[in-house]
This record gives sequence, C-alpha cells and structure tokens, in this order.
Amino acid sequence: MAAKDALFKHFCILSVVFLLINHGICLPKDEDRKVYIVYLGSLNPTETYSPTSQHLSLLQQVVKDQRSASASLIRSYQRSINGFAAKLTEKEAQKLASKDEVFVGPVSLLYGE
Repeated sequence: MAAKDALFKHFCILSVVFLLINHGICLPKDEDRKVYIVYLGSLNPTETYSPTSQHLSLLQQVVKDQRSASASLIRSYQRSINGFAAKLTEKEAQKLASKDEVFVGPVSLLYGE
C-alpha cells in the first residue's frame, strides 16, 4: 500500500511539472506582447451595465481563458469612452480588430513611434 501511495505522489508531482512546463511553452512571452488600446465607441450614459465585464468578455474571446484575460487587461475606461488597454500579441489584437465596431491600435500610434 505504501509503495502505491509513493508511486501516486511521484505521478502527481511529475504531472504538475509537465503541466507547468507545457503551460510555459505554449503561452506567448511578455516580450511578444504590446500594449494596445481597444476602442468600442462612446458610452451611453443611460445604460446600466459593467463596461469592465464587457471588456473582459471580449478579451476572453481572443486569449486562452478568463485568467489570461484578467492578466492582460491593464485599464478599463468607462467614464467618457468605452474601451480598454491590454497587453496582447499581434494575433490577438487582429482577432479583436476583426470584430464589428471595434478599433484596436498599438499605444505607439499615440506617441508617433
């Protein structure tokens, strides 16, 4: 019985190590990400909804999961415009930009870089 428990513990440890390594290989590195501004139009002051929820939902459609979406969101703008800033890969930014009424541009455009 003790041998089975020890074998099971080793299997669990190796599984976790494999998942961590696999996760690190598959995710884009931070240096592959740039800050993009995503503009979704003006806010309707009469609507009562959470812009941040909408922003995270959009991000979740182009990144792997909710945790990655939360990690990539830098700022959610919700007072004068409906938009957000996020760290994205070029491919993720293109996916967002392909959606109707969504404009995506790198922050560098704002500074003429």
